[in-house]
Amino acid sequence: MSEGTNTWWDWTPDEWAWSPDQGRYQSEYGAPKSHVAIQLSTDGLAPTETYDYWRQMAYYDFAADPYRPDAETGPFQARAFSVISPLGQFYVCRSDAVCGRRTPRQIRLDGIDHFSLGLVLSGQRHYAEQDGTTLTSKRGHLFLYDAVRPSRLAWSAHHGVHVALPRPVVEAALGTARLPAPEASRALNRSALAPFLRGQLRLFARRAASLDKRARTLIFDQTVRLLLAVLQEVASGQPGRIDRGAYYVAAIRYIDSHLADPNLNVPEIAGAVGCSRATLYRAFAEQGLEPAGYIREARLAQAARLLQSQEYGGTIRDLALQCGFVDVDRFRNAFRRRYGMTPAEFRKAKNEDPALQDVVLTPLVSERRIAAGDLLEYPS
Repeated sequence: MSEGTNTWWDWTPDEWAWSPDQGRYQSEYGAPKSHVAIQLSTDGLAPTETYDYWRQMAYYDFAADPYRPDAETGPFQARAFSVISPLGQFYVCRSDAVCGRRTPRQIRLDGIDHFSLGLVLSGQRHYAEQDGTTLTSKRGHLFLYDAVRPSRLAWSAHHGVHVALPRPVVEAALGTARLPAPEASRALNRSALAPFLRGQLRLFARRAASLDKRARTLIFDQTVRLLLAVLQEVASGQPGRIDRGAYYVAAIRYIDSHLADPNLNVPEIAGAVGCSRATLYRAFAEQGLEPAGYIREARLAQAARLLQSQEYGGTIRDLALQCGFVDVDRFRNAFRRRYGMTPAEFRKAKNEDPALQDVVLTPLVSERRIAAGDLLEYPS
């Protein structure tokens, strides 16, 4: 494991001859012998150096335009974490706005020949090919990028996750299908497997940096297999109808990982899982639920789990905020309706009544189906 002023990587020269302290990666170094990880950021650099550093170290399959500093936004900032394998690369990035292009000359000179499948987690991506074909990808959208097609790219300030794979691997999945990147991107989002791929990419993006090497290797390989399965479905030309149950599963995974966000709402969830608000409501209705009710129940269950934990020592106000409730009084009232006692009474009782230790603290919605009206009577 090695570190620079703004970099971290976990391999030795025996695993990979290249390392960030040698400067920009060059193709003669080849790929690593095993799955390795690297983190780059603009932290600690002089404001005048951040963009040029990022353009040099992070961008390979397109050339970023010269930076035009904005007095309102300040110096350019970016951070990325990547898992690099002998087969391909996974990376998750947060970055200020950036524009760039891929020209025929660049394609001839650098020899980069891969596809990237990406997911927009926040912000927007604008893509235009030489023939005038364009594609705008927003939060929750999947997209496919072909590094040998001349194009123009423009990202707003964004958060995204990408998997880059060699052309032979992707073309083996696509078979005889040779879809232009914009058309392939639209087909990806129509795939019956798209909600599962989004969920996998989002979960890996959130957890990758905290996993050990063995776990990162396992999840990387699983993600690539799922990605290739989606591409195979796209290549068939007949993407299956997306079961709304898939959107439901993807939505509850997203909700459960964002409970602390007090602004979590239906438009955000629908955008994250790649469906319309109406589709999301129908997906929950098929389970006898509604999104706002599930959010509330999941937050209350999380609060109860924390109160039951021996390690938790925060105040009730802290607990409310940690579980996404801004108004502590409404939190107390909702908790009392759900568990028959206030949070303070629950914390005291669990120390006095051993039976309470065995309470199953899962959301009520997982135990039985609840009509929307039953849930709406809780304070919002």
